[in-house]
Amino acid sequence: MSATQWGYHGAEDADAARERIVDAAEHAIHRWGVARTRIDDIATEANCGRTTIYRYFGNRDNVIIEVMLRQARRLLATLVDRLATLPDTPDKIVEALVMVVDVVRRDQQLSWAFKPEDEPSPVAGMAEALHELATSTWITFLRSDPTLKAALRPDVDAALAAEWMLRIMLSYLTFPGRSGASRQAMRRQLRLLLVPALFRET
Repeated sequence: MSATQWGYHGAEDADAARERIVDAAEHAIHRWGVARTRIDDIATEANCGRTTIYRYFGNRDNVIIEVMLRQARRLLATLVDRLATLPDTPDKIVEALVMVVDVVRRDQQLSWAFKPEDEPSPVAGMAEALHELATSTWITFLRSDPTLKAALRPDVDAALAAEWMLRIMLSYLTFPGRSGASRQAMRRQLRLLLVPALFRET
């Protein structure tokens, strides 16, 4: 797609243009970091004007959110693959939570998203977008994994359990304390408190 075609797309071309802008934003963030990436940096990487980005995304924050959601989806795809290799016991949810916390901590982009105090002007809508994606993913795990679905306590609603799991994950990320300082400590606490709360004894 040449620069001269940017303003005159059909639906399929528009999707490609949006993808190109998100690619450009991802490259800019790798170079400058989330907080320092400006709309001009994204436009330069995408070889387009600022107005093109505004046309497709409205503002810088919406582009940043798309980059973060893309990275989060990559993480969740890895998590799905990892879950398939774990023993068929409710403990797999412990490993899933520990893995997510560990990967987010090591990911420069996603770790920034969970530290709003590091940025004087937080990305508007970021928390809501990540919350919705993470919660829907945990709900899918609880409802679609045969082991988890069969073991879930009948008085536990999957949506409420998923939100609670997200809150636990966020607490480890934003205020690790002693229990969130290591994988071993997290596993011990989750097995003691989370598993009995959500699942029947096996």
